[in-house]
Amino acid sequence: MIGALLACAAVAGEPTAGRVAERIAARSDPLQTYALYLPSSYDASREWPALFLLDARGRALVPLERFRASAERLGFVLASSYNSASDGPVEVSVEALRAMWADARERLALDPRRLYLAGFSGTARTACYLALAAPGSVAAVIAAGAGFPEDQPPRPDAPLVFYGAVGDRDFNHDEMRALDDELSVLGFRHRIEVFPGDHEWPPEKNAAHALLWIEVVAMREGRRPVVPALVEELGTGDEARARAAEADGDLLEAHRLFTSLAQELEGLREVGDARRRAAAIEASPGYVRALQRERDRRREAGRDLERARRLLAEADPSEPAAMARTLAALHVAELKGRAARPDRPAEAAGAARLLNTLLVQTGFYLPREYAGRGEHLRAAFFLALAAEIAPEQPWRWVRLAAARVRAGQKASALAALERARSEGWSDATALEAEQAFAPLHGEERFRALVRALRGP
Repeated sequence: MIGALLACAAVAGEPTAGRVAERIAARSDPLQTYALYLPSSYDASREWPALFLLDARGRALVPLERFRASAERLGFVLASSYNSASDGPVEVSVEALRAMWADARERLALDPRRLYLAGFSGTARTACYLALAAPGSVAAVIAAGAGFPEDQPPRPDAPLVFYGAVGDRDFNHDEMRALDDELSVLGFRHRIEVFPGDHEWPPEKNAAHALLWIEVVAMREGRRPVVPALVEELGTGDEARARAAEADGDLLEAHRLFTSLAQELEGLREVGDARRRAAAIEASPGYVRALQRERDRRREAGRDLERARRLLAEADPSEPAAMARTLAALHVAELKGRAARPDRPAEAAGAARLLNTLLVQTGFYLPREYAGRGEHLRAAFFLALAAEIAPEQPWRWVRLAAARVRAGQKASALAALERARSEGWSDATALEAEQAFAPLHGEERFRALVRALRGP
């Protein structure tokens, strides 16, 4: 029955050039579904490049919308899975891609030399893993918020192009910066860009740069004809950014961009000036000092992270003052103050990265680990830390309430739900439907909360 319903949905969403087909079921497995976008110029008489998108939560339309405008302009097909997932068995995303890949190639006229993968967070690592596992099948990977899997490091002989994008407040920011250095040493064709943001898909502007960049690389590698206008667009834009960075005194960024221009566009446009500018900056005392400051910053950030992990491991939830003591030891209030300093953007971004690291550890990884062991009290403690770090996010209080119910703390669970409401939670139906809250259904405080959420 489910397969039949999905098949009907696929018919209703058959692809039309210039429009998003919101849900298509793969013919090989109707439970595997994906969103598809064909540029308005699509014509099956010739082959087209395609970008296959794997979101960390199967939110197919989120990355598709980030890339759609540039896909329309550059003539890309987009296919985005509803079944991909992060932080679980990699086989889930492997199966999602396999079904989507085969189905799209059967339906559409795609260029086998220009098939690309894009992933976010854990699915970025999966995209790298898949590209390395099938050399030559994937021409490039666009990785948002994460790089290669720990057990599958980049190899200098891999026939793969890598474009990374990471937010300046992303907890994986320094990992991606270190990867940039590593890939440069390996001579790996790559580009890693930082955008203003957290752990997320890059904004439309950066998504457009990624597609333009991999198209120009395809020209240099002979996988598509050279289009001088696109080469000039990339070169002019990056050169303007490099000169602006140099004028602002950001010598590391200026050197990175001038160097990339000289390496990536050689043979496609004149790069002598970019090469000279990169060499001049590299020889300057200011660049040497900036490079040392960046190395010192990364070492300090690494020490702060290790200290935070040690403090979290040593925290004892049974102590009455454990919450206040842990928040103070982690310097949460100080970090929030530094993160809110617009006059010191670099310092603010660094503080925000550490706060986001604390949030992902206390709000996801540690609770999942301890709940899996049946240690629900400790899981609830970490979720309470996350809620105190980001109290304005009502869903954190709801997750905390569920954990407290599992830990047998009904009264404190109800208090967390009431806090969720005060922070803006408004979905009474979701609370009633959540199985974790079944033990609260007989409590008058729970019924009163639901009535208040439903309104008069």
